[in-house]
Amino acid sequence: PVLVAALNSYAVSLAKIGNNVNQLTAATHQGRDYARYWREIGAELEADLKAGRAALARALEAMDA
Repeated sequence: PVLVAALNSYAVSLAKIGNNVNQLTAATHQGRDYARYWREIGAELEADLKAGRAALARALEAMDA
């Protein structure tokens, strides 16, 4: 159950990241001035993905043990 919860949490986090990227993309295409934040947002998303991948790796390692 703990591993399933961890994997579910990872999936939910990925979905939220994807939703945020889609919203920012749509806003940028509508002419809103978010383009200047893309580097900062990208760095934050990379950090979130790195943390998520690490959590997923730990969960998978625990399954193998």
